[in-house]
Amino acid sequence: MPAIGGAQYAQFGPSVTSDGTVYFGVDRQCADVRLTRWRKGRLSIINRFPPGTAYDYSHAVGTQPASVYSDETGCNPTARSRIDLIRDTVP
Repeated sequence: MPAIGGAQYAQFGPSVTSDGTVYFGVDRQCADVRLTRWRKGRLSIINRFPPGTAYDYSHAVGTQPASVYSDETGCNPTARSRIDLIRDTVP
């Protein structure tokens, strides 16, 4: 996966479909959390999370369109989490 945004950004929660497409999060201190896709040498932003939310883990399924499940949560230690489904409809 390419480095995105320099040292102030963290990458986390990767998952891979059977065709080799990689989905992973990019975060700058829980202020700019994005789900990104790395496929065939190209990077795309699939989803931007609302400020103050992030996720830790993901699971990608190579359906059409691809489905990415993540455990969206708030950025403080007591925040509740939920499972989200994000469909990759970005060309």
